Amino acid sequence: MSGKRRKRFGFTIAAIVAAFSMMTGAMLAPASSLADEAVSHPAHIHNGDCSAPGDVVAPLTNLVNSDEQEYLSQSSSQIDLKVDDMLATPHSLVVHLSDAEIGTYLACGNVTGTPDANGTLVVGLGQVGNSGKEGVALLTTNASGGTDVMAYLLEEPQVTGMAMPAASDDHPAHIHTGDCTAPGDVVSPLTNVTPTGDASNVLLVEGSATENIATSLSDLTSSPHSIVAHLSKDEIGTYLVCGDVTGTPDANAMIAIPLNEVAPSGYVGVALLKDNGDSTTSVWTYLVPGISGGTATPSGEEGEYATPSMEGMDMGTPASATAAGEQAITIAGFAFDPVTVEVPVGTTVTWTNQDSAAHTVTSDDGKSFQSGKMDQGATFSYTFDTAGTFAYHCEYHAGMKAKIVVK
Repeated sequence: MSGKRRKRFGFTIAAIVAAFSMMTGAMLAPASSLADEAVSHPAHIHNGDCSAPGDVVAPLTNLVNSDEQEYLSQSSSQIDLKVDDMLATPHSLVVHLSDAEIGTYLACGNVTGTPDANGTLVVGLGQVGNSGKEGVALLTTNASGGTDVMAYLLEEPQVTGMAMPAASDDHPAHIHTGDCTAPGDVVSPLTNVTPTGDASNVLLVEGSATENIATSLSDLTSSPHSIVAHLSKDEIGTYLVCGDVTGTPDANAMIAIPLNEVAPSGYVGVALLKDNGDSTTSVWTYLVPGISGGTATPSGEEGEYATPSMEGMDMGTPASATAAGEQAITIAGFAFDPVTVEVPVGTTVTWTNQDSAAHTVTSDDGKSFQSGKMDQGATFSYTFDTAGTFAYHCEYHAGMKAKIVVK
């Protein structure tokens, strides 16, 4: 990653990174050059599965890297699309290299499987081609009936060994005192990490249920602590991954940390820690086989973790691949298309009326923007310089409503 110092954990942590992997298609740059790209990756929900992603049906917030977790890019988004609707027909979550190289796919995950008791669907994001990136996404039904999407991409999920199947499907996990150079005593046992998701996903993720521990997040970050996942109960001394509990909570009071291979386990992962505000912390842990190895399933059979070749497959054209800073909306059939658009601050949105009837583009607050009467063929443009959600309508036709989400 450009401009960033590539640190390495010492001692038993042989390969650093963290992880998740899925698929790629046309226009892939060599993996060696991808590592030098600026770390802000566009992501979208597409029609179609990862063998041939189609049109974009929901843009997501770019996955952004931070100095605190230099091997992990992440984003949080809210979309109107329902989890059940995505499961009803093939959909995929695609992560792209950059806004300038939107046609270069880094990782892809099929939206399949069964949501858990909390309404969360876990999707593995597998490497596309030789991108050298993989990750995991969590899709959760929210109170408004839409979906909260949390996506995590490990920038360097390379491993030195092959993923080792446990004697059972369960990997014990704990929070220890001390960092990953020398984990100490166990301070909080966590729920065992077990296979999750659907084997039809390109990447089968292993994850834990929510664990609420009686320790505040600030206490965990104020002195060295680490999260360790072990091979099995019978082989508790064999470490699979380790991650230092460091960082600053985001707006959701959450920290995401990469879990790095403890050589040569063949696994990497990510852990999510959320401050509950009552001196307790919720913890989720996800493991995936790293890119260099990891073809074994939890049962020891070969091949289920392998990423299918996608060379020569048509990856489709992202519907949002418009010029940077511009977004077009069509007025046709007495509707705004798209109805909901997510854009970055500074984007100029242009509406074009293709109906024979006249329309207006009028902000619901009555002051942000107002097109006035737009006859057939007329256009109206407005530049969004501040973040927020801007609902608007047509003054002549009450049923014509839409919104712009600016981030």
